[in-house]
Amino acid sequence: MKAIINSSPLIALGCINKVDILTKLFSEVLIHQEVYNETVINGKNTEILNAIRACKKFKVLSATNIVLLEFLNDHLDKGESEDIVLAKEIGITTVIIDYVFIHALKNDYDVV
Repeated sequence: MKAIINSSPLIALGCINKVDILTKLFSEVLIHQEVYNETVINGKNTEILNAIRACKKFKVLSATNIVLLEFLNDHLDKGESEDIVLAKEIGITTVIIDYVFIHALKNDYDVV
């Protein structure tokens, strides 16, 4: 099974040195470019960088549906927008995001 992971859970796993658990749970761990930039390029946690470099199960991708991205960016953070669009584009049903985002989405859009 493949999964897309957002920055908050990835950073949390990095803080407790458990990023590698993702490779045990999923055949591929997809990270969109925004999360990669936030956690690796601009981040300070070397655990995340080392895990991504050490394992071929991590892949960095970018969403391409600009119209949907722009629409979602008006309502959500850029990272969450990228997660949703990327999942839709490649048919992934497992997206690892934080509870705060889900709670806001549920309240704003009546999503269960």
